[in-house]
Amino acid sequence: YTHPVSEARQSAAERRDGGGRVACWLMHLRHGVCVSTVMVERAPCADTGAAAPPMASRVGRRRPSSTLVDGGGAGVGLAASVPGVAEMGAGGSTFADAVASRGAAGCRGGRRTAARSRVSASAASAIVAVASVALVMLLGGASAFRIHDPQQTVLPVTPAFFWPHHPGFVGRSLEARNPQRRRVNEGSQFTLTQPNLVSGVLPRQQCPGMVGPVKKMFYCTSIHAGYCDRRSGACMCTYGYRGDACEHCAFTHYRDPTGTGKCLPKKLCPNDCSGAGKCDYATGVCACDVHRVGADCATFFCAEKFDPRCKACDANHCSLCSDGFFIEDNDGPDRDTCKPCTLWDPRCIFCDSSQCLVCGDPLLSSIRRSGARRDDTPLEFDEWTRELAIALPFGTQSRYAFEEAEPFVATPPGTPPLRETSQTCAQGLHNDWTFECSPLPISHVQCGHAGTFSFSSPTFSVWENATAFRMGIQRTGGGMGRASVAYYLQHVTTTWDDVTATAPYTSEQVMVFDEGVVEKTFLVMINDDTTVENNETFGLVLQNPTDGAVLGPQRQTFITIHDDDLYRVNHLFSDAVGQGLEEKNIAGEVSTVTIRAGTPDGSDPAPARFYVDLVDPRAEYAGTLGANGTWGEFDYSIHPQRRQTAPLLFTVAPDDENPGQYSAEARPLVQGDYALVVQLCTPKGLLGEYFDNAYLTGTRGFYRVDYVVNFTWFEGRITELGTDYVSARYTGKVLMPPLSGNRLYTFYVDANDNCRLWVNYELLIDRWSTPCGRSHGTIRLSGDTLYDIRLEYRERTGLAHVQLLWSVGTHGANEPEVIETQYLHVPRHVQ
Repeated sequence: YTHPVSEARQSAAERRDGGGRVACWLMHLRHGVCVSTVMVERAPCADTGAAAPPMASRVGRRRPSSTLVDGGGAGVGLAASVPGVAEMGAGGSTFADAVASRGAAGCRGGRRTAARSRVSASAASAIVAVASVALVMLLGGASAFRIHDPQQTVLPVTPAFFWPHHPGFVGRSLEARNPQRRRVNEGSQFTLTQPNLVSGVLPRQQCPGMVGPVKKMFYCTSIHAGYCDRRSGACMCTYGYRGDACEHCAFTHYRDPTGTGKCLPKKLCPNDCSGAGKCDYATGVCACDVHRVGADCATFFCAEKFDPRCKACDANHCSLCSDGFFIEDNDGPDRDTCKPCTLWDPRCIFCDSSQCLVCGDPLLSSIRRSGARRDDTPLEFDEWTRELAIALPFGTQSRYAFEEAEPFVATPPGTPPLRETSQTCAQGLHNDWTFECSPLPISHVQCGHAGTFSFSSPTFSVWENATAFRMGIQRTGGGMGRASVAYYLQHVTTTWDDVTATAPYTSEQVMVFDEGVVEKTFLVMINDDTTVENNETFGLVLQNPTDGAVLGPQRQTFITIHDDDLYRVNHLFSDAVGQGLEEKNIAGEVSTVTIRAGTPDGSDPAPARFYVDLVDPRAEYAGTLGANGTWGEFDYSIHPQRRQTAPLLFTVAPDDENPGQYSAEARPLVQGDYALVVQLCTPKGLLGEYFDNAYLTGTRGFYRVDYVVNFTWFEGRITELGTDYVSARYTGKVLMPPLSGNRLYTFYVDANDNCRLWVNYELLIDRWSTPCGRSHGTIRLSGDTLYDIRLEYRERTGLAHVQLLWSVGTHGANEPEVIETQYLHVPRHVQ
């Protein structure tokens, strides 16, 4: 690339060189260094006096510096630095000669005026300079050269934009070669100072579908569609057009149907004609299909004429309703009315005019699961009691949303409505293991299934003195068919002393639901005591459903036992003082004792019943009676005189002047070395002690307060570990009914296998070596009086049960009954 020296610089060069010569510098642009210096002399033409074309006088040598220095006198020609110059010298000519000959040719133009001669001379000088530099470039193999002012020591800043570009040359320095195509000097489109071109590619590109030029402009597809950017070859689409060549209308526009080819803005139709019509975008009006009507084509013709849910019809009648509705097969006034399938059953989702065909779980689409909607069918009352494991947001697609769905099926034709046979059954209403059933309303008619078992609540609470807790198991599905489920007790803070998984008269923990039974309740025995303690918790867990039934999310429940001893009279917070407690008692003499009742929380004590007894040092006890309120176990076998008569007469009466205080008088009837003891008797049942052997010996498996003795274990567990060859002992006080005078009472023990019974220290029944069956014994006792009672039981093999019963009068006079809790008392020693 060459550039002529300006006139001002030329004049300066002439003055510096003595006039008539012009200094030209050659710069190798590839390497960025100066190549040579050429001195061109101006010589006047002979006939005009005008300046002749410049003559080359000498060529300086190349120096590796950006500052150009005259090379005259160095004795080194252009051949020393630029390849190709040497060849010229060898041919008998030099670069200066070539320039001189070019200048001489300029003078052979004839006679001209002086003014024109000066112009010609100047032009010739420029031509010679350009030709000289170009020749040196060719000889030296350089890509380009640039003439530079020798007075400047710093190169001027090259402009960011060069005009015009040569084909294939881009960038600030116009590189002539690029190893590969690459985008250089990135910039915005239509910005002249920031060309957006690819090196090695023609700067004028073809656009897809390019048309033009139209008024020196190029377009894509048409002058309306978009503008062609020749630099990048990309189409810039006008608003309303799209595509590589702007050949399509945008989605918001439509093609002008008149043939202009323009894309015009759409006038949208309501609801896009509901997909059942064609929209006229020029007017925004729907042209509905033949089976649709309405501004947005959303209404079926049949729905408009007959019923909103009619899907197919002819000119006279509706023939098909939407899913979940049916048409009556008659010619009545409602012949063309679509009726809901829920008329057959609230869970029916598909039916005909005679019965339900397909059932579904209403909870899957109910307000309880997914929120209210416009056409929600109200849930039936028994669907509101179904428990859901987790709360799910509206519209969820989680798989957990369907895990609780119940598989309702339609009953076969001719089956009685399920709600006419539904029942609830309760155990223990007659103090035995049997269930008594009664009708229970449900909403199921033709839809049901084997059942989903669950407890009615996740938590319950009960007072410790409740003796038993009634638990219910619910069965959804309308009671279709027979099914069963088992349960087991899970101790949390309780032990076997606190709670028993069944009622005392059964050990069965499998609940069988017959056809139509949708609920069963059973009793869990709460074993009361007299110890002040914290609340205790246990759980019940369902397991092993059968016959197609499944377990629901509420398959486990927890029951909290609230202790009630804090507010009741307690033996540890009561005391007794008196002569009979401190000295020996003499037979026939009366001893007095004062008893003060107390409660753990210090509140006023409620009425209580105290018992005064004798302690005979000759008797053997397992443990120490009265020590810290522990249980005394009297050995009846070595105290024969106590089998005959009560050794003590006593009375205990409340002190009216001192609430919570009692006065007792005791008179021993048998001579001996006795000591009086006072016991607080609480109507909680009898103390039950259970042994994992048949001899009532060794360490007890566990002990508890049994509120009645009415056990039917069948082949179930009696102790925690054993079902056969086990034994049990039940001790305490029995309070006779408040009848006047001494009456004859008959006590019964119904047991399998062995038993023996003492009442008031008298052995009434002894079947320890023979089968017990139902044995009885008669004794005369006073009404409203506490008497000592003791029952021993042994199970060998087979079925097991034991019951303690009584009746007033002789055997057979009255039907015996199980002795209830209010007559059975637990004694505790008062310090």
